[in-house]
Amino acid sequence: MAEQRDSAKGRPAVEDLPGKAADLIDEFVDRLHNKFVRKIILAARMVVFGLLMVSVAILAFTIAAIGVIRFLNVYLFHGHEWASYAIVGIILFGTGLFIFRRHHIKVEGGLRD
Repeated sequence: MAEQRDSAKGRPAVEDLPGKAADLIDEFVDRLHNKFVRKIILAARMVVFGLLMVSVAILAFTIAAIGVIRFLNVYLFHGHEWASYAIVGIILFGTGLFIFRRHHIKVEGGLRD
């Protein structure tokens, strides 16, 4: 549709101003959404999925530890629960020691406090 112009001054007709104002507001809201709201939504998703992954990992580790201890109690050390706990403790300690040894902190200037 051709734009109606006020013949006296070459400006858009008064009837078209509400439509242009609505378009301007819509464009502003779209820009605001793309610059700020989308980033906030992505950050919230990252936090929620991160917490979900940590919760599932803790649950899986706990179930695996219980399963290993029960397996050791039933099939290897019948009646000697302390041996099962000692074996699992040694495995966990060795894993922690291995991870700690692979942990490197690089500091410029040589010595580390």
